[in-house]
Amino acid sequence: MKIPFIDLSREYKYFQREFKNLNQFLKKGEYILGKELELFERDFSAFISQKKYYAVGVNSGTDALVLALKALKVKEGDEIITTSFSFISTALAILIVGAKPVFVDIKDDFNISPEEIKKAFSKRTKGIIVVHLFGLPCDLDEIIEIKNKKGVFLIEDCCQSFGSKYKDRYCGTFSELSCFSFYPTKNLSCLGDGGLCLTNSAYLYNKLKELRNPDLKKDIIDDIGLNSRLDNLQAKILRIKLKKIRKLIRKRVEIAKNYNKNLFPLLITPKEEKEKYHSYNIYTIRVKENIKLKEYLAKRGIETKIYYPYALPEQPIFKGNSRVLKIDNCLKIKKEVLSLPCYPFLKKIEQKKIIKRI
Repeated sequence: MKIPFIDLSREYKYFQREFKNLNQFLKKGEYILGKELELFERDFSAFISQKKYYAVGVNSGTDALVLALKALKVKEGDEIITTSFSFISTALAILIVGAKPVFVDIKDDFNISPEEIKKAFSKRTKGIIVVHLFGLPCDLDEIIEIKNKKGVFLIEDCCQSFGSKYKDRYCGTFSELSCFSFYPTKNLSCLGDGGLCLTNSAYLYNKLKELRNPDLKKDIIDDIGLNSRLDNLQAKILRIKLKKIRKLIRKRVEIAKNYNKNLFPLLITPKEEKEKYHSYNIYTIRVKENIKLKEYLAKRGIETKIYYPYALPEQPIFKGNSRVLKIDNCLKIKKEVLSLPCYPFLKKIEQKKIIKRI
């Protein structure tokens, strides 16, 4: 029995009945910036914030980060404090708008350290991007206190944390702007690329709509945007999936708890914290010889991933155009991480085999 890291065909079968109605939608011939996108943006806002926030669908999570920074008028020479441990898009978006990422260390839970954020400020600091990595919320109270004291903006990178909560509020509702990804492996996913920006500012909402769809017919073009729209087909798919997302996230949590129960204290499992609801987009353990364990499991038909083998400052793209504080904990942890299969359609017999082999 081979166990893939994720099997998207199982998710398709789960939604197969609802997907049969897509033909009726396709017959309308409305593919870009239509009613379906407006309905999804409304439904997303209702789910996350009881319609208190504005949602703007875009092409991807990366584009969401780029557009968020553009809407906040980040420019060349500005510095943005962010984590040293994440998917590369978090920091790449900062480079794309001409700013400089400032990398700080992480805590043992993989998330950015508030204490290290305090050490990273300079006269050029414009804002902070935090990542709720793998689905675990950051220490938001401390981070918000820091950003308010310093008078800078906060962006939440929620690309791995749709459905996660901090003190019973959904991640994405604690900052000026938050960014989501609907890549096929995410908690809420479409059938390709997709993303979204969320804000409670009417000004930023209108700015984001302008930036995602530059109207080249205008006589005056005063800002550089992107052709970055979430198309109506993906919006339709996401509306279908949103109706069942609570059940699917609960299933992720159930699988994670089963791992925690059976693998701890043999190795370091994700921390469960009272005020944080972990949605487990990715289930990541820590083990001293992670590569050996990965190879051992692969020989027995179990696919795992290493997220992430490198700290962001180690990537050549950031050499000479970033600032790095001490990241000793990050450099230690990156050698120990191993992510196990954890998605709603992972069978109990597969979970049992994974646990037994480890």
